[in-house]
Amino acid sequence: MLNFTDIPTYLGWRFTDLQPGTFKRDKADFAHMDFPILSPRPTHGPDTRPLEECEKSGPFIYFVIDRSGAICYIGKTEEVERPLYRWIRRKLNEPKNEPESYYWTHATKSGGTVFNIADGIRQAKGPYTFRYAVHSELIHFFGQRDELSHHMNSNQSLEVIERILTREMTPLWDGGKKKRTN
Repeated sequence: MLNFTDIPTYLGWRFTDLQPGTFKRDKADFAHMDFPILSPRPTHGPDTRPLEECEKSGPFIYFVIDRSGAICYIGKTEEVERPLYRWIRRKLNEPKNEPESYYWTHATKSGGTVFNIADGIRQAKGPYTFRYAVHSELIHFFGQRDELSHHMNSNQSLEVIERILTREMTPLWDGGKKKRTN
């Protein structure tokens, strides 16, 4: 069985609290949702850097982990420079050049992981840790798995690695154990 502590990861962020209120995303697909405000907020808008930088570029696999160390979510981003970028979005009708107008979101039409993190913080299961792993290091870590092929491009192998991790680690919010229904 795969042990999370054996995977080379870097600390991206810690979601420690909720701020009062909600915000609306600046995109029509998400206009019906009131997003919780996870704290601390991104410090530099979309240019927010992870708490632990690695010297290698992505793509990346990321993990959300609760206070007890349980893997709650596994995802991927094809972003090559900024592992947090996919999670940072602007508030409705706010200027793009002001970091204060950006919030943590997870871009799925059902709301995604930020709602689960907020629920967990309310239930004292937080803080939640966002960790990320570099695709090239994971390729080396997994070596010669039958599912991986040297003929795959990085997007294909990223999909396979996410599938392997999700299958073997059965994250709480991926494995059908908890789904947001908003």
